[in-house]
Amino acid sequence: MEVDMITRRELFKTSTAVVAAGVAQTAEPARGSVPLRAEPRVRWLHPIRTADNRLLLRGDGPIEPQPLIRPEVLDAAFGVGTHALLVQPDHWRMIEAGWFYGDDLFLPQARTDADHENWMSFHRPEVEAHDMLLELFGMRDFWLFGGRMEALGLTFERHPTRPRFVTVKLDQEGLLSGLTTAVSGLTDWIKIDQVVRPEVRDV
Repeated sequence: MEVDMITRRELFKTSTAVVAAGVAQTAEPARGSVPLRAEPRVRWLHPIRTADNRLLLRGDGPIEPQPLIRPEVLDAAFGVGTHALLVQPDHWRMIEAGWFYGDDLFLPQARTDADHENWMSFHRPEVEAHDMLLELFGMRDFWLFGGRMEALGLTFERHPTRPRFVTVKLDQEGLLSGLTTAVSGLTDWIKIDQVVRPEVRDV
């Protein structure tokens, strides 16, 4: 199971893309070149009104699993074992750059692919929002059991499911500006959307 993106600490502390030296982003990789890595970018969190009138925060990542590069294709291009070192956003970046396409790709399937479970556990928008704020606020005690940040009206929840599913919710819309101020005081890499999206089924 992959650790996560490029590691959140890099996301918050660096603005430099990790790019293969001398390799054009629009060209297919030559054997022995270095894979493109997902570069840090500003992330948006979107508040969604839930059935109990709280706000569920969601990241701006893909709302469903995306195509990935086949392990054997990655290993042929970059060396044996490369596929095990890359996270899913690395795949997406190389695909967007035009390095891999067509039969090079596959779409993870539910209940059959570990890559699908991996997306559910780390890249699903609700999970990303939870993990980004947990890391930002340094709430290490919440990793295993969930918890509350009373000052901000935030609840970090862990759901007893597999794949891993975690969420972060704000008690009420009136606390949104306070959360935005707290986040902007710690990082320029996370922005909070001030538009509350329509109510969805509570999770």
